Amino acid sequence: MEIFLLVVIGALGLAVGSFINAAVYRLRAGKFKSILTGRSFCPKCKKNLAARDLIPLVSFLWLRGKCRFCHKKIAVHYFIIELTTAVAFLLVALFGASGTESLLWNLFFVSILIFIASFDAQFGEIPDEVALPAIVLALAGSFLAFTLAPLTALIGALVGGGFFTALVLISDGKWMGGGDIRVGLLLGALTGWRGFIVALFVASFLGSVVGTIQILRKKKKLKSALPFAPFLAFGGIVAILFSQQICAWYLAYLLP
Repeated sequence: MEIFLLVVIGALGLAVGSFINAAVYRLRAGKFKSILTGRSFCPKCKKNLAARDLIPLVSFLWLRGKCRFCHKKIAVHYFIIELTTAVAFLLVALFGASGTESLLWNLFFVSILIFIASFDAQFGEIPDEVALPAIVLALAGSFLAFTLAPLTALIGALVGGGFFTALVLISDGKWMGGGDIRVGLLLGALTGWRGFIVALFVASFLGSVVGTIQILRKKKKLKSALPFAPFLAFGGIVAILFSQQICAWYLAYLLP
């Protein structure tokens, strides 16, 4: 892929990451309808922000992570989401399925997964306003040539949603919540049942590592809840990009 196109996609990722930050905040505050028309503002002092305050990554570094007006700290997750989205967009461009339609499709759903991850990490829940339409769109998109076959998407959704539904029922909602069921449905519809297994394995491994580190640092107790959607989102992105290669490698290793 040409360097110029990668630069454009990376810049688009930064812009989308900035949009995700604003959309997450406004959806939580009940002001999501103003996302396209309302001015951006500091969530602490409510002052309207100028264009120079909104340059992805650059403004955060230039302002040293503080609001220009009230000088209170800007949450570091704004910076992280912008950087993560840009990196994810570049990975999709480099390693995702070829073709303009597939590229745009994957970029869109990577953005959805990052949105869900950010919302869950901050507020401990999955917004139905985003998750449910995304599931429907993913299933509907399976009828298009650049996505999974309809039956594959449907089976994947049933496996992904069914897995978390079983955990919710077995644990009486103590291990997982309804939001995880919706994320499972979405991941299954996007990547198929094999891709869902890849995403689940990656998410479980990463979640275990992060949870263990937080327990050792005494930031979490053994029974403390840890938002799982961020790990599922990361696993989902890995599955979107590499599930076929991972499954092929695993089968070759298992059945040499």
